Amino acid sequence: MMHMRGLLEFFMRRGCDVYGRWHEAPSADICRGIVLRRDGTASSVNMVPVSYTSWRRRGRMLVLAGTVRDCARPIDFTETFQIRHLSRDNMVLQRDGQTHVYMRVD
Repeated sequence: MMHMRGLLEFFMRRGCDVYGRWHEAPSADICRGIVLRRDGTASSVNMVPVSYTSWRRRGRMLVLAGTVRDCARPIDFTETFQIRHLSRDNMVLQRDGQTHVYMRVD
């Protein structure tokens, strides 16, 4: 059995696909997540007021760009997450000490 870091490096080298529909592990009544399309566009699932518009991968980093729909006007943003784990069925992202666990649903 491979060590977790070795497994992550294995998938990173193989280019495990990050695109697809990802839902956060159940933690609330509402299913939230992200959709990462092959063409680099993205969308959020039940994450009002956040609306993701695009994504790109830089090695072990996932960069998401989007817009927050504020009362006054939309505000553009970019978030960079470290990919802690990526497999065919699961993805774990980390940013600012917070860990987000996703399951592929497509």
